[in-house]
This record gives sequence, C-alpha cells and structure tokens, in this order.
Amino acid sequence: STLSSATSAIGTFIVGQTTNVAKQISIIIIDVLIMILSVFYFLRDGDKIVAYFKSILPM
Repeated sequence: STLSSATSAIGTFIVGQTTNVAKQISIIIIDVLIMILSVFYFLRDGDKIVAYFKSILPM
C-alpha cells in the first residue's frame, strides 16, 4: 500500500516535470525564433527605421 502510493506519487511527479520541461523548451524555441526574425529585420531595415523615427520626432 505504501509502496504503491509512493510509486504512484513518483510517477505523477515525473510526468508533471516532463510536461513542464517540454513547455519551457517550446517557449525557449519560440523566443529564439522571434529574436532571430527581429534581428534580421533590424539589420536589413535599420537605416529606414532610424530615418523614420528621426523624421517623426520633434528634435
């Protein structure tokens, strides 16, 4: 009884942790993809972006 409940608790813990790890890995992958796309477009269009903001800022 005690061994059975301990085994069940360990199994539940492992499944929960595996789910959390998979969720965090997917979040990291999405964040990295967003970062790569952002860097690409900022490097490609950076001059246009700076010129646009200079034209609209009253300085």
